[in-house]
Amino acid sequence: MKQKEQVKEWFLNNDNCAIHYKDLAHELNILVPNMRRILGQGTIKNEFVRVASGIYKLNTDNQLKPNKNTNIRLLSKLNEVLINDNGKLSINKNDFNKLIKTLNNKELKTLEQLIK
Repeated sequence: MKQKEQVKEWFLNNDNCAIHYKDLAHELNILVPNMRRILGQGTIKNEFVRVASGIYKLNTDNQLKPNKNTNIRLLSKLNEVLINDNGKLSINKNDFNKLIKTLNNKELKTLEQLIK
C-alpha cells in the first residue's frame, strides 16, 4: 500500500480526526518530510484539508479550494464570451457552449461552484 493510501486509511479509521503531521508520521512510521509532502500535495489536490498550522484531516466535502490563477483564467474566458464590444452583458447558447469546451476540469469545477 502506498504511503498516501495509508494516510487516507488512517483518517477513515479514526473518524477523520485532525492530527499534526509529525504525530501522524510517527503513528504510520513514515518519515516526517514524506508526510509533509503527502499532506501538502494532497491539500493542493483537494484530498486533505489544513485546519491549522501543521494540522490536517481528510477532505470529506471535496470542495474546490479557491485558486487565484484558475479564477483569473476563468474570468478572462467568461469576459471574452459574456461581454460584447459595447461593454454590455451578452450571451447566446452557442457562445456559452463554445466557452465550456475550452475550459479545463479545474475551471469547470470552479464555474460549477460559482453557479450553485
